[in-house]
Amino acid sequence: AGFIGTPAMNFLHGSLKNGVFYPDGTEQTIALTAEQKELLKNYEGKRLVYGVRPENLVYSGSSRYEEHKNCSFKVKCGIIEKLGDTVNVHGTVGEKEVVVKISSRYCVDGMEEITVAAEASEVRFFNESTTLAITAERNAYEEKVEPVQEVTPEAVEEKKGLLSKFKGGKPKAKNNGDSPVFDPEDEE
Repeated sequence: AGFIGTPAMNFLHGSLKNGVFYPDGTEQTIALTAEQKELLKNYEGKRLVYGVRPENLVYSGSSRYEEHKNCSFKVKCGIIEKLGDTVNVHGTVGEKEVVVKISSRYCVDGMEEITVAAEASEVRFFNESTTLAITAERNAYEEKVEPVQEVTPEAVEEKKGLLSKFKGGKPKAKNNGDSPVFDPEDEE
């Protein structure tokens, strides 16, 4: 899944166990709301992607944090990008890069880690295999199916000819006597 916007949506890959999201590469968990658990009931024990925009992550110093704290997790800080009235905190959750967009009134300079909470109503989930959004209309677990190549007599003959070159088939003159060809039937 990809989206327009800067900074881009954060995508945390992981799995769902007992109604809790486990992001890859970390011991952390992210709690889900009752509505999210219902939406994801077919993904129990399966892989999925937790998507949340940087502006929908609420910093623990914010007055809004308390109402979202059940969906909190820690972000290891990297680059702090000061943009006037906002600050983009570039960091990681596990090994996945994330961006948190917060007000510049919060001083996060020099912090190794911050705690944020996702606004649950703004979180989106995606099937990791198919990359499709998981919605109320499409919430059955699916695996991406690779297209099957149609087998035709021409394709079989073409593969047979290529295969004989690798198996060391012996040259044989074509019926019209033009040039030698490899025939896998001549192998000893």
